[in-house]
Amino acid sequence: MTDSALDLMTDFINATTDESDAMGFARDAADELGLTAPDELTASFLTTISSSYCRDKSAVVVSPSACVSGLAILAGMGPSGHVTCIDTEAIHQRVARQAFTAANIRSNQYRFLPSRPLEVMTRLAARSYSLIYAEIAPADASTLVDEALELLEPGGLIILADILLDGTIANPARKDRDTAAARRLDESLRDREDIYFSRLPLGAGMVLISRNEAAPAS
Repeated sequence: MTDSALDLMTDFINATTDESDAMGFARDAADELGLTAPDELTASFLTTISSSYCRDKSAVVVSPSACVSGLAILAGMGPSGHVTCIDTEAIHQRVARQAFTAANIRSNQYRFLPSRPLEVMTRLAARSYSLIYAEIAPADASTLVDEALELLEPGGLIILADILLDGTIANPARKDRDTAAARRLDESLRDREDIYFSRLPLGAGMVLISRNEAAPAS
């Protein structure tokens, strides 16, 4: 598929995806705060994935724009699903809470941890989460993957959003810190035998990771 064909298809999907008033509020709030949020295509993908992986289960959302990504995941989880949102900024948590309330999501279906992700994730219960979604700096992504794998229940899924940096990792001339870190992460994932992973052209480039339960213990 050519780049122009992919762009045309993405634009069509985004333009024809219906979203709730609560999601519209969340997008407006994210835009006002200058946050990068999942587009309509990606948000609908998250809802579909959560309806399969997280129905009445637990998820973790590491994202400044949890008002959008968290809402998309909660939309597919069912009435007994629960999301733990991790972000250091109180204002991000406040708008996410407002978006969840606007969507009639009960307060016992989510919690907010105002902490640095790599510091707090080690304190979460191991093998207790069916989905972990993260928007994180490439320099921290490798450590996050290791910590997230410990949290996944069997059959669970990790989603790294925008981690392929719009494909700049394929450009050898790009040697900046973020691109170099994203490139190292991509190489390390390809070398691992304890996981399965897939790269998708969603957003700036998404990576899905699941544990290979049949791999020998390290």
